[in-house]
Amino acid sequence: MATFVDRFGGRRPGQLIRAEDWNDLVAALDALQAGLEGAITTLQTEVAGVRTAVEETETKVGTLTAEVDALQASVGDLDAIAKAHYRVNLSASRTSYAVGDEAVVTAQLRSLTNQPLTFPGADRPFVDFVTVWGHFRPAPGFPAAEAAGARAISVRVDANGVARVLLRDDVGAELGDGAHESMSTALKTQVGGVAVGEAIMQASTPQEAQQTGVFGILGGAYDSKTSGLVQYVDHYYAGYGGKVAGGLIKWGGDWEDHRAVVLAFARTDADPLSPDPARGIASIQLTFRDWIGPFVFEYTAPVQIKKDIPEFRERLALRFTEDYFTSYRNVTTEIEDLVKDDRGLLGRVRDYQVVHEALDGVAPGKPQEIVDRVTTTVQRAVALQQTVEPAMATTKVASGKAALTALSDSVHEANVDVTAAVAEMALLGGQVEEVSTRVGKAEQTITSLDTRVQGTSSQLASIDAGVEVVTQKVNAVEDLYGADVRKEFLALKGTVLDVKAIKDHLDLPS
Repeated sequence: MATFVDRFGGRRPGQLIRAEDWNDLVAALDALQAGLEGAITTLQTEVAGVRTAVEETETKVGTLTAEVDALQASVGDLDAIAKAHYRVNLSASRTSYAVGDEAVVTAQLRSLTNQPLTFPGADRPFVDFVTVWGHFRPAPGFPAAEAAGARAISVRVDANGVARVLLRDDVGAELGDGAHESMSTALKTQVGGVAVGEAIMQASTPQEAQQTGVFGILGGAYDSKTSGLVQYVDHYYAGYGGKVAGGLIKWGGDWEDHRAVVLAFARTDADPLSPDPARGIASIQLTFRDWIGPFVFEYTAPVQIKKDIPEFRERLALRFTEDYFTSYRNVTTEIEDLVKDDRGLLGRVRDYQVVHEALDGVAPGKPQEIVDRVTTTVQRAVALQQTVEPAMATTKVASGKAALTALSDSVHEANVDVTAAVAEMALLGGQVEEVSTRVGKAEQTITSLDTRVQGTSSQLASIDAGVEVVTQKVNAVEDLYGADVRKEFLALKGTVLDVKAIKDHLDLPS
């Protein structure tokens, strides 16, 4: 397309411009002017729009600047808040433990971006540890005030933001540190090149643990009076181990694992009244395997009881005599010697079961009636003692073999009472004989008296007949003689009447 210059330019000096070219030039200039004016108008409109937009933008920029300033202030506040809050990294030495072992739980405070922090000075924050099962103890180097069996504990972090506690199971919550340390040592005993505690955790079932000899090792430690193990097992058994031995709780194929959920809260101080929210939170789950229940079940199993029956039966058989009371006293005395007081609660219960079953086949070569009576009575006393043993372990009132000795003392007292009663009956028999003799003599006296009374009665009858005759004669005389004679006879008649009254009073036969 030809341009304005192409069309109207290129002229040389002296060359004329034609009229149509001039007219076209003028028209083209007019069109160019109109176009430029329209473009200018449009540009002015657009410039005005841009100016308006710029003004609006300037307003917005001013508002945004204020907001940015406010945001910067907020960011400063948020930064201060962020620096006062922590990321709590919670960890443990491992995730699964055997009852009696202890977990080392560590909380480390880091920045929210997980960068290490340092806490110089005494104003270091605290970490509150809380668990839903188990109890805490202070870890070495991290002292804390806590009560026995505490489910919560507060520990101040060190310069590197670390706080550490020990988590122990609920079974030994009331036991002292010595029992825990002794128990921990027992769990480190080697069986097949592996610690007992590790063997328990590696076994998929209690039966598998039993086959590896774990329960045998623990049973030997219990019998040798390993203090921590005895305390742990007896404390467990006193609580609900009787249900295990009684068959109410059984371990058919799986372990029972107690789950402990541990929570950690970062705080600026340990004051419970301080209105300070948590500055960081974390949680971890640990498990503690209950091996004591299966151990109790295995320790008191019939196959274990049978091992000691021959020795017990032999010793008990030697204590029988020909007398029931003497045999009973001798047998119970032997039982007191067989079942030692320092044996441990579970050990005593087990030994009483051995005694009970040993008596079933005892053959002392004495009268069978005496043997059966003594055996039945003693077995009942032993069963009663087994029943009260767990209760006695949790009371300060009773101690020793209360049920067994109480029944033994009762039998002894009954024997004494019966002997005294027999003596009293013999004395009473003599007294009865004496009374019988005296009654015989009294009967003889009564018979003699009766004979004499009968004789007297005959005499009185004769007198009475004579009196009647006299009376008749007196009546006749009264008519024949005068008043004086009559008076004398009347006196005699009165005397006769008095004699008759005496006879009637004595109820003598007429």
